[in-house]
Amino acid sequence: MGKQRIAAERTRLKIMDAAEKLIAEHGFDNVTVDEIAAEAGVAKGSFYTYFKRKEDVVGEIAHTNFETMREQSNKLTGGVCDKIAAFLVESMKYIVKSGIKLSQQWVKCGMEPELTTDVSDKFAYDLRVIREILEAAVQSGELSKQTPLENIARFIAVEYYGAVACWCITNGAFDPVKLLADYCAIQLRDTLREYAAGESMENNMNNNIMIDKISENTERSRSMEEIVLEQSKKFWKALEAADTDGMRAVADPSCMFVHIGTTCGLDKEMRYFTEKTFIPTGVKINDQKSNIYGDTAVVITDCHYSLLLKNEETTHHFAVTEVYVRMDGAWKLVQFSFTALVY
Repeated sequence: MGKQRIAAERTRLKIMDAAEKLIAEHGFDNVTVDEIAAEAGVAKGSFYTYFKRKEDVVGEIAHTNFETMREQSNKLTGGVCDKIAAFLVESMKYIVKSGIKLSQQWVKCGMEPELTTDVSDKFAYDLRVIREILEAAVQSGELSKQTPLENIARFIAVEYYGAVACWCITNGAFDPVKLLADYCAIQLRDTLREYAAGESMENNMNNNIMIDKISENTERSRSMEEIVLEQSKKFWKALEAADTDGMRAVADPSCMFVHIGTTCGLDKEMRYFTEKTFIPTGVKINDQKSNIYGDTAVVITDCHYSLLLKNEETTHHFAVTEVYVRMDGAWKLVQFSFTALVY
């Protein structure tokens, strides 16, 4: 590889590293191409030399990470279910970590193929990875030679993409990582058992500790704290925009709000926004921490909250205590209390 190509590859990787860093810190929607270029230390035009749009650099980052997951799953010493489960579940964790807004945009593009080839390319890639794992199991004697590899690979891919689509359609109402892990632990195991070649497959299925562990602990592997923090960030984003529908989507109807000097329910709190009793002008979140206690989660948000109050803009340093309760598989806000920090 010549010096010019080496330099070009270094620039491309710098842009990818910068994008991954900024998106991880601020979320896909809150990062611009200008900011990515500045973080990478390159001109904005250099970004467009390698990528047509922001989504493309994210797709390239994702492909690199999925390749790493594929290699790691192939190195596992367990059976075919171990390897497929590892690839699918780790892939889903990465998708969730990337954020639901990005996934919703990706699914939308999938419904309109003329917008991008990314979705069809990703589907073909995942199908190939799954088929290769199945083919290796046939070659090793774990699965019989009569196994309908193509059909099973497609069935698995449909389950995987169905979990992504349902997560996006319901706006994150359930955990797709757990759904997929449960599928691998129960349905996939039963499907492949039918094509077992001798005792080796049955032993792998009966002793498939890895898949059981993924199924039982998947919410913690994604981290319940991360799920709750995602809900909190949705609420704060809606609050900053005075988006009452967005706030209602996160908060339970019985939610109580404790301000400095007043306490009210959800409907009255929403009226403060619709009647412009106070108008948010900005929220800077300095730190967030969450703790899980069974089906209850407590988030402490350290923030600077700016708002117009009686035509005067003020900024307050708050520690906000947010209490979430898990209801029908979703975390709902039930208490939102402001504590003024004066130090």
